[in-house]
Amino acid sequence: MEGRLGFLFSWFQNPVKTLGEQGYAARLAKKHNTGLFTWEPDKGKQVQLMVEKYHAKKVALFFSLRPYFSNFRFGKPENPEQKMNEYIKSRTDYPEIRGLIKGWEEIDSIWKADFPNEKDWRDYSDEWGWPEGYLSEMASYSNMLRDIHLCNSIIDLAEKGETVFATMGSSHAVRIQGALQSYFGGNRSAE
Repeated sequence: MEGRLGFLFSWFQNPVKTLGEQGYAARLAKKHNTGLFTWEPDKGKQVQLMVEKYHAKKVALFFSLRPYFSNFRFGKPENPEQKMNEYIKSRTDYPEIRGLIKGWEEIDSIWKADFPNEKDWRDYSDEWGWPEGYLSEMASYSNMLRDIHLCNSIIDLAEKGETVFATMGSSHAVRIQGALQSYFGGNRSAE
């Protein structure tokens, strides 16, 4: 499944209401006594690969903004600056990018300098993409890394004879469909 499930106490939490499709996948896996895995690559490895291609401070900016932009579609946080500081602390805690961005004020400064024609980061959602420029490029590259890992995970399990049921956002599905069809020779059961 896409993402990381986190804690779910099914005896008093409704898995679907609490975690959406991930919760439903977890419920099905438990019901059928089968394995449940995230197809997300290791974040530390992802950071390393991003830093090989982009300046480390820009990678820190990207990983700080990504959860904010992604969660914005569910509503603007009551205190965007506090939420951003939480993301900076938790999402940049990797040796390559740790401490490169000190707080939301630095996000403000970079945003105003690099994206002067965009709305304020506090009001931005990735629902319709990232701002043009290096952040958009980085988002595409990050998704490509995730898609490659996803394809490798599916192929590895299928080659071991496992039946694979994968949940993901539609943008991942359309990007990996051709690669998987090509690998499995157009076998409809592999879709």
